[in-house]
Amino acid sequence: MQFKKLSLDDRAFYEKLKETAPDITGWEYSFDVLWIWDVRESVEVSVGDDHMYISAAGKGGRVFYPPLVKDPADTQKALEELEAYAEEHNFPFKVFGVNKALLPYIDAGRYKIMSDRDDFDYIYSAESLKTLTGKKLHSKRNYITRFKSKYRYEFREYRDSDYAAAEALYDRWNVESEHETLRMERSAIIRALKYRKQLGLRIYVIISEGELIAFSVNALDMRKVAHTIFEKGDIRFEGVYQMINNLAANACFDGYETVNREEDMGIEGLRKAKLSYNPLYLYEKFVIEKP
Repeated sequence: MQFKKLSLDDRAFYEKLKETAPDITGWEYSFDVLWIWDVRESVEVSVGDDHMYISAAGKGGRVFYPPLVKDPADTQKALEELEAYAEEHNFPFKVFGVNKALLPYIDAGRYKIMSDRDDFDYIYSAESLKTLTGKKLHSKRNYITRFKSKYRYEFREYRDSDYAAAEALYDRWNVESEHETLRMERSAIIRALKYRKQLGLRIYVIISEGELIAFSVNALDMRKVAHTIFEKGDIRFEGVYQMINNLAANACFDGYETVNREEDMGIEGLRKAKLSYNPLYLYEKFVIEKP
């Protein structure tokens, strides 16, 4: 088994193998998300006629993501091959992002299988994000009403000429935000902006008085699952997050049933914010390792 660096050329085969996967809701099944976050170019793939194995740098060595196989029944065989590879290269065998739909294909007696709450993805109804109906989302509607009454704004698709302004917005957000930020997020956002056309990303911005004050980066996947990868706003503008969230949802989620807004990484403020949008459910994921 040989691994090579992940490249955009792997996208077509990656997407083809997903067609038979029992559940592709998790971000681990979005090539766009995987590639955008590979800012250190540490993600590697091993490609065969009927599979793609995915590995990335992790603490204590390399780790794996769920193997993509043409037939889900081959999942256990794939795990055993990855287990042997890890042993041969002297690092612990560990697989992140395993979803419930894969568990029936895995020999539970062979591995330690642990639920990972901090890695659960938040799954929302696309229609709910568009309409914001119901008592639980009343405050979101109020924020939008206030934003519209206080600010003159333009909502539109991202343009190449917006690059410097989007980068500057992120830097302001990074200083002003109360949330812990990911070390690689800035680089990942830049990667998304630069390669949006190759990946088919849908990126939107809000402009107020000539200033870019919010942006939203989205990927549209098969089986009517969409991913909101990044969403940033200038908190000096009251309601800016509720506004960009709602406007982007109405702009690009037509025909899509669910939206994955990814995990909270155990960050308390981020968890509270994600729960406030009343998710349909939390997408449970597991870590698999040798006992």
